[in-house]
Amino acid sequence: MISPSECKLDIIVIGGSIAGLSAAYFIQRAGHNVTVIERCDEEYFRAQPFSGLRIPATASRLWDELPGLLDLLENRGVQHPGSVLRQGEDFQLVGQMVYGDHIISDLGANGYRIEYSKFWEYLYQLCLGNQVKFMFHLEAIDVITAESLHQPAKVITSSGRHIAGDLVIAADGHNSKFCDLIEMESNDEDEGVLEESRKWNTYVSSSVRGIQRKLVDDLDGQRILVEWWTRLYFSSVFAHSILKIWMLQEGKNNYVLNTYYSTLETTGGDMEWDSKGSSLSRPPELVSLQHEPRFQKLLSMSEICYRNCQKSSTPPCFNNSTNQIVLIGDAARGSALVNAILQAQTNRI
Repeated sequence: MISPSECKLDIIVIGGSIAGLSAAYFIQRAGHNVTVIERCDEEYFRAQPFSGLRIPATASRLWDELPGLLDLLENRGVQHPGSVLRQGEDFQLVGQMVYGDHIISDLGANGYRIEYSKFWEYLYQLCLGNQVKFMFHLEAIDVITAESLHQPAKVITSSGRHIAGDLVIAADGHNSKFCDLIEMESNDEDEGVLEESRKWNTYVSSSVRGIQRKLVDDLDGQRILVEWWTRLYFSSVFAHSILKIWMLQEGKNNYVLNTYYSTLETTGGDMEWDSKGSSLSRPPELVSLQHEPRFQKLLSMSEICYRNCQKSSTPPCFNNSTNQIVLIGDAARGSALVNAILQAQTNRI
């Protein structure tokens, strides 16, 4: 009979964001030895200016598995009971979806939004408390896999160091260095169609802090209330696609205006999820929308504004032939920016 000690695996997680920390915590708690390799340091994540995470009701039920999660969400997050759709031109209510008490009861929990840095710190402390090992300021650049499961894989770092492990979890986000190492199901015809259908997703995030309930007089003297998740629908076409805008409350006393659109080409290049494409108070391509005065006023109130551009891609499989490399998080998902907004920006739990 195999003893529990013989069942322990050495797991290497590449990437220390939400996906990497979540995987590291649960795998370490299951009795394995986990090491997280991250090219940045702790302060990089603690100082992230990006907007927060949506923790859906189905994920909130994990508070039984994550000590202190409910207290964190109640004290540092805001409840997220639904979404509101408004017409962009006149801000008139078009529709809304609000979860009633009976739906919340069926789901077993409320949904929440919380700032990214707060949730990252929470997961990081959980990992430290469970003896997860961290190697900061170390970039993984390659993985050498073995032909047999009885031989370990080796992660090669930028310093030339080789780190052996039974399983490598690539959680290094969009443009993962390890997608090419995954054995793809090759079909030239299908791949050609996929390549033609890919679009550039441009995402602009503008943050406003320190304003209670964010009540703003619009240009007509009316009142604009930023609900939990308000989507503005504009009939105009921008950059050959519909301009999609969300106004969100992200945690306590923090509000975000998220804007994204797709286009067939870009001059910005394919960025990482955390790349600051620009640090502008008002990006010029959005300022040019002079026929959207309410949007312009909200944009002008932003204290921080970042633009990011990515090209969507989805690998047909997420592990290599020997199952020694596994992609998770944005490394395994296409349309990273759109998923980030719809399913929670950089939300991986």
